[in-house]
Amino acid sequence: TQAAMGVKEFFPNMFMTLLSVRNAGSKTKAPLAIFRVPPAMTKLEIKEYLTKIYSLPVARVNTVNFDGRWKRHYGKTRSVPYKSQKKHKRAYVTFPIGSKVM
Repeated sequence: TQAAMGVKEFFPNMFMTLLSVRNAGSKTKAPLAIFRVPPAMTKLEIKEYLTKIYSLPVARVNTVNFDGRWKRHYGKTRSVPYKSQKKHKRAYVTFPIGSKVM
């Protein structure tokens, strides 16, 4: 029965990392927060993540995809292998003017 199972709660399995905040204390400019998110996360998922979990009013979401940089790794062999870093996406989230975000 449903009562025996209890209440189901769903938690997000994608993480967002806050990189910086701009115009947080301004009354004339819209606050902007920059997040590092997984490449599979869409604009709608980012907006829902912030509104439902943190109750933040989101005005607009812009995203930029970044490929992993290739770095040279020197070793004992004569060949120079290259290693790629992880791909990621940056989300530029704009909040309404005058909203207290941070």
